[in-house]
Amino acid sequence: MKPINERLIELREHSQLNRQHFATRIGIDQGTYSRYELGQTKPSFDTLEKIAICFPKVSATWLLTGKGQMFTDAKPDVVDSPVMQSVEESEEMKELKKDRDAWRDMAMALIKSPSAAALLGKLKGNPDAAETIAEFFRSQMRASYAA
Repeated sequence: MKPINERLIELREHSQLNRQHFATRIGIDQGTYSRYELGQTKPSFDTLEKIAICFPKVSATWLLTGKGQMFTDAKPDVVDSPVMQSVEESEEMKELKKDRDAWRDMAMALIKSPSAAALLGKLKGNPDAAETIAEFFRSQMRASYAA
């Protein structure tokens, strides 16, 4: 069974798209997509859902687990529910969920921290507050990685 980065390369090459065009088509940054293909990071559930929506003939099971054929004969009438609902959970899926949960837990801890509360209190009415908050969280995440 191929890892997800190899499946992404296979799908992109089959679609005859370069990395930039593939990334643009699914609505993500080309650098982020390149890291997926290089195996440096794994795509989020949101990204996998975008791929499934942009390439509706691609089997969600194949995309997520590597099992079965790349393409399905079934054409979805409406793609309005998360792709993950009917997919057998593989070890790779469990790892992706674990990563997602870890990021969510870290974000919640940062949001609830005293330093975040103090920062938010100082920023009331500041038009640049969103960027300041984003930079605060980026710095907190960098610090947590350094630890």
